[in-house]
Amino acid sequence: MRSAACALILCTVTSGVGAADYFSVLPSGNAVHDALEQSPQVVIAREQMSMASARERQLRAGVHEWAIGAKGQRRTDAAGITYSEEQYELSRGLRWPGKASLDRALGAQAVTVGELAFEDAWHEAGRTLLNGWFSWIRSLETARQMDAQVKLLQEQLRTVEARVRAGDAPRVEQALAQTEVDRAAAAATAAQLEAAKGALALRRQFPALQVIEPTSTDMPQAVEESDDAWKQRIVSANHELLLAEAVHEDARLVAKRSSRERLPDPTVTLQFSNNLDGNDRVVGVGIVMPIGGARRRAEHALAVGEASIAEQRARETRLKVEADAEQAILAARATHSQWQRLSQVASQSDLNATTVARGYGLGEFTIAELIAARRQSQEAALAAVLARLDALEAAARLRLDAHQLWTADNHPEEE
Repeated sequence: MRSAACALILCTVTSGVGAADYFSVLPSGNAVHDALEQSPQVVIAREQMSMASARERQLRAGVHEWAIGAKGQRRTDAAGITYSEEQYELSRGLRWPGKASLDRALGAQAVTVGELAFEDAWHEAGRTLLNGWFSWIRSLETARQMDAQVKLLQEQLRTVEARVRAGDAPRVEQALAQTEVDRAAAAATAAQLEAAKGALALRRQFPALQVIEPTSTDMPQAVEESDDAWKQRIVSANHELLLAEAVHEDARLVAKRSSRERLPDPTVTLQFSNNLDGNDRVVGVGIVMPIGGARRRAEHALAVGEASIAEQRARETRLKVEADAEQAILAARATHSQWQRLSQVASQSDLNATTVARGYGLGEFTIAELIAARRQSQEAALAAVLARLDALEAAARLRLDAHQLWTADNHPEEE
């Protein structure tokens, strides 16, 4: 009897799948979009993006504000005559024009950093969901394989029992066959537990995601296009790299702004005083100019250092992103090749087990040989199914990193 896994593999190979159905093993694009949109990681990033907009308004407005001052006093001259006097002030600090333009640039850069941080958080949440989803699917497939193996071993046990009743086999063979059934049943129970744990983990990380077993699975497809094309696509669209470069640009602007800050902003004051009971009125203009010192020079040196560190981090991030892209491409190609080989092994092992089972019924093989053949077939079938899922996950990860899957732009098409 062919195992369920081999039947599924052979059916998939012969029927094929279209590009639109390639990732039917995954939840729908709309379901994933809703789940990612409500995940804590993305919600936090959205709030930070709103904060970046507030930061932009703050920088555009500047730190200076209008200030109003008022003072009243009574003056008594030498003759003993007392006069009422009043003084009013209106003052405000003024940014030098070069500082104001840099503050506007810093505000715009803060918005850019916030948007890129949101995109990066969305992508990282997508990676987490992809990993968790395939982990759960693997546990489901393992449980399904174990259940199929239990049924095959139960049929095998009935064959052994028939031979024992006919006197063609010793009773110990029945005990061995029963032990094998019990072992497989225990493994099936453990696999079902792991599947339940995987579903719980997904629901905990993504409360809005409906963890529903897919109705179909897919045949892995070979990666098309060259490695260089995929690498360029992944690196050019990588938000982690874009974010690091944006943070470097922000640090560079902060350093440039701190250089301008070594020249302090003046404070201009308009004054009006009403003296001697209104007989003496004074209108004046005052200016206060702080003198920059060691503190401002130290702040500029710190900002220059931070900009240099941000530049090196951006370079480090580029190297990391390029290495990750190369690994993702390599994994997609290698897992596809591995699945093809293991599928052939599973088919041959299943054929061998079927032949041994038929021969055992005719007295040509021992129970030990039958048990060994069944175990080899089950292990090969499970390895092929898991390799198929590894290949599908690697292909999905490649498309995810290339931003061809689960993007945050509007509401996605159904995958």
